[in-house]
Amino acid sequence: MSDRQNLAEHGAGLCVAALAAAGFSAGGPLVPLAVFVAWGVDRFRACGARRQKLAVTNITKALETAGASDRGIGVALELLKERHDKIKITQTDLSDDEKRRNFPNALYDMVFCDAGVPSDDGVEDILRNVLSTAYAELRKDDDFHKIFVQEGLTALERDQENGFARIEGQLGSLDTKMNDMRAMMQDFIAGHDPSAIPFAALKELAAKFGGGDIENRASLEKFLTQKAEEYRSYRDQIDALDDRIAGVHNLKVAAQDAAERLDFDEVEALLERVDMVETEIMAETKEARATNALLRGRAEQAYKIFTAAAESFRELDVLEMAERRDRYQGQLYDHGLRYGGTGMARAIEMQRPGIAALEETAHREHRALFTQNLALTLQNQGTRTEGKAGTDLLAKAVTAYRDALTVRTRADYPVDWAMTTQNLAIALEEQGTRTQGRPGTDLLAKAVTAYRDALTVYTRKDHRVHWAMTTTNLGIALEQQGTRTEGKAGIDLLKEAVAAYRDALTVYTRADHPVHWAMTTQNLAGALQKRGTRTEGKAGTDLLAKAVAAYRDALNVFTHADRPVDWATTTQNLAVALQYQGFRTEGTAGTDLIDESVTAFRDAHKVRTRADQPVDWAMTMENIAIAERARANHAATSDPVPHLQSALEHVDAALEVFDPEHMSYNHAKASGLRAKILAELEALKGG
Repeated sequence: MSDRQNLAEHGAGLCVAALAAAGFSAGGPLVPLAVFVAWGVDRFRACGARRQKLAVTNITKALETAGASDRGIGVALELLKERHDKIKITQTDLSDDEKRRNFPNALYDMVFCDAGVPSDDGVEDILRNVLSTAYAELRKDDDFHKIFVQEGLTALERDQENGFARIEGQLGSLDTKMNDMRAMMQDFIAGHDPSAIPFAALKELAAKFGGGDIENRASLEKFLTQKAEEYRSYRDQIDALDDRIAGVHNLKVAAQDAAERLDFDEVEALLERVDMVETEIMAETKEARATNALLRGRAEQAYKIFTAAAESFRELDVLEMAERRDRYQGQLYDHGLRYGGTGMARAIEMQRPGIAALEETAHREHRALFTQNLALTLQNQGTRTEGKAGTDLLAKAVTAYRDALTVRTRADYPVDWAMTTQNLAIALEEQGTRTQGRPGTDLLAKAVTAYRDALTVYTRKDHRVHWAMTTTNLGIALEQQGTRTEGKAGIDLLKEAVAAYRDALTVYTRADHPVHWAMTTQNLAGALQKRGTRTEGKAGTDLLAKAVAAYRDALNVFTHADRPVDWATTTQNLAVALQYQGFRTEGTAGTDLIDESVTAFRDAHKVRTRADQPVDWAMTMENIAIAERARANHAATSDPVPHLQSALEHVDAALEVFDPEHMSYNHAKASGLRAKILAELEALKGG
């Protein structure tokens, strides 16, 4: 509910309470203003929804017609909610004033004469307007009048007898709860350890920001930490509006001075500036509303408000409109990136009209920049979208990057060209990975070419870190291409990928870039593992041993304590490499490696729990089943039955998560593995 609507409801509540009090025969209540108003709001809400809505709507319209400022409305609302000052309602005076139809003004004088109503921001006019409009609306309906006067009088007498304990209790509970929530949010803003906050309190605070469905404590703390960061920026955004409003006032004063001097040219220039600044203020107010919507997880509402804010500039300055759309799409994009939902899709819709409105020649640089940003959003939305819809979005991203490159040429903007070319390569790689057959392999080849093109500008000498990043990405694309290419050509591509990773590690050293070093080392291990599985004999086994060693190196940085998710992923990958190495190694050395792989898979379950990551947990269970079956079938295994039984237990556990409707591929694969294990157990029984 907005402050205007809130003020309308509280003003109507005050009128309801005062009209009921006017019916007392003797002895008026002496109560805190907040209790008196809250009691009236209670009675007001007990009336029909249609009349409530009409009363609030009419009061809100009256405030808008009078040009009431948001700041003045906020002050008026706080005065109505004030808890500490006491008021005394004189029934005789109120009754007489109602008969004379002077009720609203009399009520204002009784309540606010000693309240210290500020002289600026039109607070007095706002309060008088609210009370007079509320009173006029409440007096229109006989049934409504009966409820808030006759029934209200009975309720007021009852509540007066018990000292308004019910209402005061509600207010006290609410005030305590809000103070607790404010304190919690301040803890998150200050970066304090939230571990002492009860889980139920975290849930309640998260619900304020649209995260009430989060059930995991770690996820709640992460969500609220992100929201605290956004909330801090949001408060700064609102505070900045005061300075803008003060600036308009100064411009208007200058325009008045110019008018007195009959300097009409200066008046026009100043008023033109006032027009622009007031448009900016209205837009920035909408931006604050949209940010408020995003804080509560309402991307659709934010999109509509952002659109209105941007479009207010279309006639004044089309470039300003497009720039604001670009900025707003960034906010929607970031929200979608963090929290999912429709944020990214709406970011795409936000950006397109701005680009379309710009002239191709006059605004070519801006068009290229905004098109690059649109491509990035399309790419990320495509990455997150399954099936053909996702690959179509990636194809649109590729087209948008190519459009941007017609302006961001290597000759005119070499660094921007290299950045956009690398982004194009990433989109091509993602598109290729998700496209079956030869078309997918061709897209991966184009991605490799684009990375190599970017490296002609991102050289190791001039752009050391960008060179390392692009070289790593080149290695990933080569690895993907090699995996999809059969025979020696595929092995050669994997060999190139290994070389690219090793090159990147000459810059991404453990001392200078520990996280990038660990990530690239893990990528190197993956490429070595793929080469090893496709290389026969001792050479292949040696490559698998190098892959195992590389995974172990990465785990020196990706520790369970510091980076649990990366640790679990790397531990799982290590387990797979150990498994392959064990398959290829004869004797007890081979079975020892497989046993070690099972231990590593089980270690990964310390993070990949069924409660928090059920799909990853199930995949690890399936991998354990594969390893146990391999252990059973290894030549050095004397008794295969226990390992096959263990394999069966683990694949059955995986199938509890891999349901046939929503994970049909995983279910079918695990079911096939289960059938093989059962057949092998039956064969052993028969033997």
